[in-house]
Amino acid sequence: MRVNKKEAKLLEEAIEQWQKDDLLDNDKAGQLKHSISSYRNEFDSVAFYSSIAAVSCALLAFGALVLDEKWIERLRNFFAFSEMVIGVMFGALTVFLTWIAKKEKENISTHF
Repeated sequence: MRVNKKEAKLLEEAIEQWQKDDLLDNDKAGQLKHSISSYRNEFDSVAFYSSIAAVSCALLAFGALVLDEKWIERLRNFFAFSEMVIGVMFGALTVFLTWIAKKEKENISTHF
């Protein structure tokens, strides 16, 4: 018998209760339980696909907002640095991280 999840649970509980009340033997109860097959009801499937569509639409809307050429141009103007400034910033960052690494290496070698 093919029923939805709620009906399958109800039928299995009823079979277990009949088995406790000695109205069914173990073989017959096993046959009845194996004859029950459940399926997802239509509402669960619709809800699942609707949530996938909602997430996809949200990602598309965010992408359209970020990738819009006007916004990209505004971001370029807001963060308008010359290549020289960016090079100096990364050079300073490299020197700073190298200094930290050497200092950490000295601390490790003094502990042993």
